[in-house]
Amino acid sequence: MGRHESKRHIFLPGSDGNEAAHSWSVGTRVSMPEEKTAHLRRVLRLEHGQEVLVTDGRGQLYGAVFEVEGKKGFAQIRGLLRSEKKEHDVTLILGLPKNNTMDWVLEKAVECGASRIVPVETARSVVKVGAERGDKYLKRWGAIAEAAIEQSERLWGVEIAEPVSWNDFLSSYQAPGHPVRIACFSESREEYEDQRIPLQEFWKAMADCQNRPIEAWIGPEGGFTESERKIIVERGFVPVSLGQQVLRVETAAVAVLWSIVLRRALG
Repeated sequence: MGRHESKRHIFLPGSDGNEAAHSWSVGTRVSMPEEKTAHLRRVLRLEHGQEVLVTDGRGQLYGAVFEVEGKKGFAQIRGLLRSEKKEHDVTLILGLPKNNTMDWVLEKAVECGASRIVPVETARSVVKVGAERGDKYLKRWGAIAEAAIEQSERLWGVEIAEPVSWNDFLSSYQAPGHPVRIACFSESREEYEDQRIPLQEFWKAMADCQNRPIEAWIGPEGGFTESERKIIVERGFVPVSLGQQVLRVETAAVAVLWSIVLRRALG
């Protein structure tokens, strides 16, 4: 059960582009897209005058009242309830999997705290998005991420990068800050007889993620090719294994991201 089970949690990203200075004062009426208003009324049965919780995607949670005028919806801000400092970024770099799998990974990655998701078309990616279809995917992924933010009641938004080819990723990707870098290779499990050892090494590889951003590479169905693994390691990613079991893409994503949450909490 959520912390505010009696009130609907609504994500309305701010528009001023300034995280540090952004805030809504008491009495501000924040407008909602018509699609969102319709969903709240028809699917979630939210009624005019009902109390709600609103996050701006910048670490702040507000108490508000849902108001309706025709097809338009608004959140009338009643006050700031709490603020949450942003932790160092968690970037999931994902070899683009099948459509249904990608939707599931995206949803769970947001719920597990990813702040940035970068889909990359690797050699074994079944789905090839292409420039002409990128906007379509981003729109759907954005809707999935928004629903996951509301369901998990997180206060910070998530960035979803446009899917890129392997070559474009290698030539243009710039990591923010000085991140801890890990790459999950299922092939690494064959190097160990005792599965406790790779798990201990995985935990050790994340040792400094409390103080720095972290990036985690996960491959698509079928994993990475030998050439891709070599290049990823050359780019500074530490190869890790999640044990002797072969995990699905979606399982590996949840395991890695929640391990990061635990590593930061437990030290």
